[in-house]
Amino acid sequence: MRFEVKRVAIIHPWLPQYRVPFFEELKILCDGAGIELDVFYGAPPPEWKGRNDSATSSTASLLPTRFIPFLGRHFIYKSLKPLGRLSDYDLIIVEQAIRNLESYALLIRARKRIAFWGHGKSYSGKKNFLEEMLKTSITNLGSWFFGYTSDGVEAVVARGFDAARITAVQNSIDTRALAGYLSEVTEDELNRFKSSHSLTDSTALFIGGVDRAKRIDFLIAAARYAHTLDPAFRLLVAGDGNDRDMITSVANQEPWLKFLGPVRGKEKALALKSARAIAIPGAVGLVAVDSLVSGVPIVTTTNAEHGPEFDYLSPGHNSMIVADRPEVYARALLQIVSDGKNAKVFSLNCLAERSKYSISRMCNNFFEGIVSALEMTRKNS
Repeated sequence: MRFEVKRVAIIHPWLPQYRVPFFEELKILCDGAGIELDVFYGAPPPEWKGRNDSATSSTASLLPTRFIPFLGRHFIYKSLKPLGRLSDYDLIIVEQAIRNLESYALLIRARKRIAFWGHGKSYSGKKNFLEEMLKTSITNLGSWFFGYTSDGVEAVVARGFDAARITAVQNSIDTRALAGYLSEVTEDELNRFKSSHSLTDSTALFIGGVDRAKRIDFLIAAARYAHTLDPAFRLLVAGDGNDRDMITSVANQEPWLKFLGPVRGKEKALALKSARAIAIPGAVGLVAVDSLVSGVPIVTTTNAEHGPEFDYLSPGHNSMIVADRPEVYARALLQIVSDGKNAKVFSLNCLAERSKYSISRMCNNFFEGIVSALEMTRKNS
């Protein structure tokens, strides 16, 4: 379908590296249909700033952002001035979050053209009844809902949102690029990488934000115990965050822990290829897609506050979820990293699922949602 030129704005909370390919590809799809897509984003919130994975893009514009502390959390206000006249937009897509103060102004000024993009329900943190009620009330005011996964979509429908005005986008990373880097790794490159970091075949990889949500203290305790059970065990940590000092302190004293810092591209592929398991005792989010594409199974815990992408995994088949005790977790890691045959079975099960998730599929889903939302808006105008 091609429109007379329509204008759509997406206001994203901030711009992490993994979102750039998505917005670039989505813009191409919109351009081809006569839809002018403008992407705006805020500054990284304080709790994520330490991850050092924010990006810039020629396809997106930074909004002046204020963080307002209140009762131990931050409310956020992103200036809408760079958008110009709101009436020029046929659809404005914002994050499904109650802390974004500009969203309330948008609902007042352009309610019939506001759509929400989000998890659909709270996957982490303690559920506050009043906050959940407020989120539901605000979401139900939207003209359309873009859900990260099918599970979140079901939650929104259960709370009264019209199922005919919803798109499940199947949130993903750029799997095409990651698969390309993985295929380019040669045996010599992998051997050099493993040798330079004193890795063994019994290596687990942590990859992601090095902060509270990922339970770094639990990770260290479990990995230390795994090393006492199998002296060949190694833990490779790739990422950054507010708990970086906790990791570096141990890495400087205990040779079984190796810290890489943030990794991308070929170095990320080398880290994944060097490991037999991904150790994520805390929240599992988009790392689930890394796992399926690379064929490296995730080991996590029953008490972790997982993101919606955890639903992409099948515990016991292509991942493991175990009791929330460091000793139990350590033994679960060793069941994979110290047993090549077991690791191979889990790996093949991961790879069998990898084609289900991609940036292209996510972009197509999101684009179809935009088209449907615009068509609904046209009919109702």
